[in-house]
Amino acid sequence: AFSLIGMSLIEVINAIFQAMGRWKLSIANTIINKGLMMTPVLILIVNLFPDVRYVPVSQIITDSVTAIVLLIIFFTTTKWNDTDSGTVSAS
Repeated sequence: AFSLIGMSLIEVINAIFQAMGRWKLSIANTIINKGLMMTPVLILIVNLFPDVRYVPVSQIITDSVTAIVLLIIFFTTTKWNDTDSGTVSAS
């Protein structure tokens, strides 16, 4: 269930970054998430837990970590403007 939440958060935050003109950050996230994180986690799980279904578990781990990191990046690179009914602007 959290994999679905993590995947949804990743896609929404990627869309927000693209809408804000930060397409490089969105591309970097996709490459890091699927290429640089998922493969080592998959290899680690295969070596540590031979009876586990590998791909779903590695996706849950990488999506969870990526969603948390993206939320941190999102909140540190944007600021909430309370006077304009909660709009977001790039800092």
